[in-house]
Amino acid sequence: MRSKMNKIFLEGLLVLGMVFFVAMMTESHAAILYVGDGGYTSIQDAINAANDGDTIFVYSGIYPENVIVNKTINLVGEDKYSTIIDGNNSGDVITVTADNVSISGFSIINSGKNKTDAGIKLLFVKNCTIKENNILNNNRGIMIISMPQWKTHAFGPGNHYTALHAYDLDGDGIDELLAGNRSTDRVEIWSFNISAQNWQLAGCTPQFPNDIHGITVGDYDEDGDIDIATALRFSGIYVVFNQSSGWSSPTGLDSVYGAAVTTSDLNGDGHQDIFAYQDGQMHIFYGKGDGTFNKDRNPIGLDGGTPNPSMPAWGPLSIVDLDGDGDLDLMGTWMQGGWWYYPGDRHDYFVRGFINNGTGASGKVKWGVNASEVLGYFTGNSQGTGYSLATSSRFGADDINNDGYIDTVAWNITGNELMLLQGFNDGSKLNWSEKVMDNEFPSSIWISCRLGDINGDGNIDVIAGGYSHLNGLRIYYGDGKGNFMRDNITLDYGLYADGRACAIGDFNDDGLTDMAFPRYESGHDGFEVWLQDYTPTNNSIYHNNFINNTQQAFSSCGSSWDNGYYGGNYWSDFDSPAEKAYDNNSDGIADSPYDISINNQDGYPLMNPYGSVENINTGEIFLTIQDAINAATPGDTIKIYEGVYRENVVVNKSLSIIGDPVIDANGGIGMLITASNVLVENITFTNASTGILIYNVSFAISNITLLNITTYQGNNGIVVMNA
Repeated sequence: MRSKMNKIFLEGLLVLGMVFFVAMMTESHAAILYVGDGGYTSIQDAINAANDGDTIFVYSGIYPENVIVNKTINLVGEDKYSTIIDGNNSGDVITVTADNVSISGFSIINSGKNKTDAGIKLLFVKNCTIKENNILNNNRGIMIISMPQWKTHAFGPGNHYTALHAYDLDGDGIDELLAGNRSTDRVEIWSFNISAQNWQLAGCTPQFPNDIHGITVGDYDEDGDIDIATALRFSGIYVVFNQSSGWSSPTGLDSVYGAAVTTSDLNGDGHQDIFAYQDGQMHIFYGKGDGTFNKDRNPIGLDGGTPNPSMPAWGPLSIVDLDGDGDLDLMGTWMQGGWWYYPGDRHDYFVRGFINNGTGASGKVKWGVNASEVLGYFTGNSQGTGYSLATSSRFGADDINNDGYIDTVAWNITGNELMLLQGFNDGSKLNWSEKVMDNEFPSSIWISCRLGDINGDGNIDVIAGGYSHLNGLRIYYGDGKGNFMRDNITLDYGLYADGRACAIGDFNDDGLTDMAFPRYESGHDGFEVWLQDYTPTNNSIYHNNFINNTQQAFSSCGSSWDNGYYGGNYWSDFDSPAEKAYDNNSDGIADSPYDISINNQDGYPLMNPYGSVENINTGEIFLTIQDAINAATPGDTIKIYEGVYRENVVVNKSLSIIGDPVIDANGGIGMLITASNVLVENITFTNASTGILIYNVSFAISNITLLNITTYQGNNGIVVMNA
């Protein structure tokens, strides 16, 4: 028995020893890397050399860097006032792309000035902690981006939809969804009932003469109500007017095969026009403001193509300002030479811009052709790269990389890949360079896409679907610099994502962007609405000081912005009654939350910068001067940093209170001293009945030292009262 027990005991020791050895190995694997003071000369070099789990300690100094944290590390500054990461007014100062990162102890300053540049940017990460930093003088202080989650709702099973459009028809601030039902030839109007939390078919238009391929809206008769224009298969462009008695009967504007329509004021006369993309030609219907139009057939002057006028020219074009002159231009891919469904015909594909050169006496735009025709397939000459390209029929062009030039996303039919075509100034003309976004597609398919800001970060994203060619959906979240993070959503059916089909809006009034698509499952199968859901990330941001950033913070997902009653963050635009920040119980925390962005708020915003009140002897940080005094031991020194402190302070211990604060007494006593051996130095009092009252009970108080004290806008400065 003893032998068996000894064996069990020894085996247990071996197991414990192995566990201990493994634990030692794991512990020893985590290293501390140092930056400055003889260590690495840059923070990025240390990150590049680090492993997951390491700590990087940065000594005080100024580090002019744009740091990318792509590993699970702890990044620690020696002192948040003197350890400074300076972005030099370019890009993001710190970008975090790894989970479980901690950043503390820095001043993070001077991001770039582009709309999405930030002091700290968290990209698609979770469980990160940002605490005890000064984040100041950036475009956005902190920016947190995640991949949205979705709740889907399917409608109209078995019906054929091609055209969807989002717009607030009734002016209540909530987008309706307009759905062109090709099975009934009517535009259905769907709305989300906020109180009932369900979708309702709110109405529909009269029947149109043919299948609905495209939908747009505008107040074409300028009566204050929104009207609907449609592009019809084989039948052209039709309008229905929103009248007090209901929708009017459809009015035809022409009879050419309609593919897509867009509303805009192209000639700048204040009336809304309709741009129609139709097989073989383009039409513009210039609105007169009374519901009638002047038709401009073939406005861009290429009907029949060149050099062979007998061949048509067509292409999906988006309305955008190409040259930055304030006028609206046209841009997209263009096919010239033959009908696309006749394989024997000549087909020349290229990217082209059409420049708005102002209007003539007729009020029609005089269009010029941008000299650049690039990335195309040109039969019989040496231009182009041999690609057959297709862009969105609407919402397909924008400044995707924020460089001031218009870009587009095209499906490369020849190469089976999705391409970003980036605009640039090529001498005196606009040109485009190619960048492959995604080439992981099955062969011989067709992908459609459109642009839009899906996650609300201010950057352009790309939505791509294959409809009958590819199951699932792909969303490419842009970073504003021409890079994308792909979310590959697996489905057992396809979705149509072209600009005329994919609708983007906020359908349920939650501040998040929603989407809708025609659906294909073994045939045309209605449409589907995707409502964006709030995405938790478990990122924690607290005890930071956000000071003088253009936008203090933005988050497209769920993050924690406070540490409970221990306090959240200090916000320089929310620290006084003038900014509706009140601290009626003098606990150093504003009585109301600080709103950040959609579903994000700091529940315990600080009235003064975190770290402003410190016990020098213990290193403890306090939110108020009184809290520090209450926790102190006689003989301690309390340092108060610059700022306005709305308190009535009682000093009942032998302490040294130093710093450079302003104490706003709100009409009361600024500081009441009831103990001996007290030093108060370099403090300003305002709005006080008495700045400092030394209350000498029974003549027992002695050795009170007051140095460099300022009082103003009060009744009494310093009073000694014996009792």
